[in-house]
Amino acid sequence: MFVINIDHTPIQCYNVFMEMISTLIGIGFTEKEATVYISLLSFKKATAYLIHQKSGLKKATAYVILENLVQKGFVLKIPQNKKTLYVAKSPTECLKLFQEKLNEAKEMLPELMAIQKKDIGKVSVSYYEGLTGIQEIYNDKLNYEGEEYTTFASEDTVSALGYEWMEQFIQSRVKKNIHVRAITPTTQYFEKILFQKNTSELRSMKFINQEEYPFSIGIDIYGGSKVSLISGKEIMGTIIESSEVHNTMKMIFELLWKNLSESKE
Repeated sequence: MFVINIDHTPIQCYNVFMEMISTLIGIGFTEKEATVYISLLSFKKATAYLIHQKSGLKKATAYVILENLVQKGFVLKIPQNKKTLYVAKSPTECLKLFQEKLNEAKEMLPELMAIQKKDIGKVSVSYYEGLTGIQEIYNDKLNYEGEEYTTFASEDTVSALGYEWMEQFIQSRVKKNIHVRAITPTTQYFEKILFQKNTSELRSMKFINQEEYPFSIGIDIYGGSKVSLISGKEIMGTIIESSEVHNTMKMIFELLWKNLSESKE
């Protein structure tokens, strides 16, 4: 049984331990790696046998996990006489290693995105439910830095996401230099609030009559091959990844955009 040497009750110790395990899993450890690493931290140096006793894992498992952590750079291996001792690197050093890997992944992102864009034959449909789901759909557009997307906007969608959340999304979009052209209904939010900030928020808008065309589904066309549909009333949505669907929806948007007046009236 693993014991944490801090001034807590057994239940509190267990909860603290599980929180630490969960945190380490969240940054890339497996559950067994997290258990072994935390066990090793409680020693200055330890053998695989001691870690097996401390962690409750089988001796062979503890040895394999320790070797994995050595290879990943989180643990040092020190031969000493006929024994092999292990030393845990400090949590600060481990976080630096994870940050370096994250930075490497970010540097590769443009190449990975380019590979995805070249896969023009790819067709997929992803379904999302709940507030978190439709937020994820919206945030997908932020992956296309420096590009423009077009949208048939719906205030039902904005209302579902929350006006404060939408403002934060807009600021994130602007930071990534993502422009948007929007066809929107004549609601007070779109006409009186967003329209006034078009230039600073990298947005162009044209309006349709809300009473005549009260559509409640938000449709975004972006990424070269994606179309998202969000129902603010039903709190659900989907992302369709298809060049054919994307190109057709883009033509429909451009047809309407061309024939709508720049004026709100």
